[in-house]
This record gives sequence, C-alpha cells and structure tokens, in this order.
Amino acid sequence: MAVDVESSLLTKAAHFPADHVRVRELPATSTMVCLLLSGSYDGLWDAYISLMTWIEDHGQRGAGPCRCIYLRRPSPGEEPASWLSVGNAPL
Repeated sequence: MAVDVESSLLTKAAHFPADHVRVRELPATSTMVCLLLSGSYDGLWDAYISLMTWIEDHGQRGAGPCRCIYLRRPSPGEEPASWLSVGNAPL
C-alpha cells in the first residue's frame, strides 16, 4: 500500500527559500475521510495505515495526497498526551 503524504503550512511562500520548499495549492475535494489522533506523533504512521485500510475496506479510492491538520501542536514542556491532530484523505 503506497501512501503519499505532504506537509503544509498556513503561511506565505516568500518566507522560505525556493530550493528548500516546493509550494503548490492542493486540489479541492468534496469528500474526505478523517481520523482524529490524540497523543504523540509516534502513532501517526499507524493512524494513516488505519485510514488507508478503512478506505480500501469500504470500497473507496483515494483522490490525492493525505493531509494532516495539527489542532494542538507541541509547546515547550507540554506532554505529548495533549497533542491533537486530524489525518485527512480525499476520496
């Protein structure tokens, strides 16, 4: 099972040197399957495998790169148990 995951930031592209970051707009999608991940990013890969398995088991097909939204990002001294992310896969 191949997984294409990209990183995104809500910022202006001008803040990054062009040779380090490729900026592009992801295509819009009307349907996404989403998975909430609470805790350390150590479980992120397994969460995406679960997401892809759910898609396959339900006869769906991915329609582009997966997306991750970090709802509660790490702060200095914060315990990983309080981190909260949402994995999204367009269908």
